Amino acid sequence: MITEHGVYVRERLLYINRSDYSYFIKDFLIKLTESVTRLSYYKADKILSVNKFNITWELMYGATEDKIEITYNGVDHEKFAPREKPDHLKAIPTVVAAARIFELKDVLTMIRSCAVVREQIPDVQYLVYGDKNAVPEYTKQCEELIKELKLENNFFLKGYHSQPHLIFSEGDISILTSISEGFPFTVLESMSCGVPVVATDVGGVAEAIDEGSGFVCKPRDPKAIGEKVVKLLSDIDLRKRMSEHGRQRVIDNFTLDIFIDSYEKIYEGVYKAHQRKLKELLQ
Repeated sequence: MITEHGVYVRERLLYINRSDYSYFIKDFLIKLTESVTRLSYYKADKILSVNKFNITWELMYGATEDKIEITYNGVDHEKFAPREKPDHLKAIPTVVAAARIFELKDVLTMIRSCAVVREQIPDVQYLVYGDKNAVPEYTKQCEELIKELKLENNFFLKGYHSQPHLIFSEGDISILTSISEGFPFTVLESMSCGVPVVATDVGGVAEAIDEGSGFVCKPRDPKAIGEKVVKLLSDIDLRKRMSEHGRQRVIDNFTLDIFIDSYEKIYEGVYKAHQRKLKELLQ
């Protein structure tokens, strides 16, 4: 069984192509990654994809349609529930993010979007929760860009948060600026908390967010992302409608119970198919 969240081969190719390795090492690593991917798909009895986007890549590298099934991630909608915004942030237009600080999350674009928003909403605050030590050199780039754009009073890398279900209630909206994703939990968690989302159109993001629960933008486009943030922060009625719709969308489609039930049925189906084949071989 393979469960593919992001597309492994795609994310490895992105990393290798951006690395400082020599051409020969890059060529070797690309061929190795592609070979491992093809072998894994060939040997798998079932490939579970968390979104429709992944399927194109899986078929490209030798997976067959009969092996692939889609199972969307689910969240604990009772834990990730709407809460009142903390008192110290109530008067501040606030954007929150839950994102480990590394290249695939494209925090640099998030920072640049903050500069776009600040032009119209000077007191905006972006609060980004996530490990700052995963890729120290990238964190340093982010900190340098914050200083360069003079966003020290607007953009904050808050580090690890031990209670992720409390993060989203700090914001009026949440944001995701990744260049690669599977079916991101942070989007579902935000929607479950009744917090509208502005996110990039990568992986299964557009399968999670519909037009009633947030906005989807092109990756690496801080201007477009910033404009959607401004639109949401400036329209309390729109935020309220998206809050209610997003919460209900999670309850209807993306709860833990739905997620677990789907996995149990798929695993049971694979087991029964294996037992049938084994019985045929022994007859």
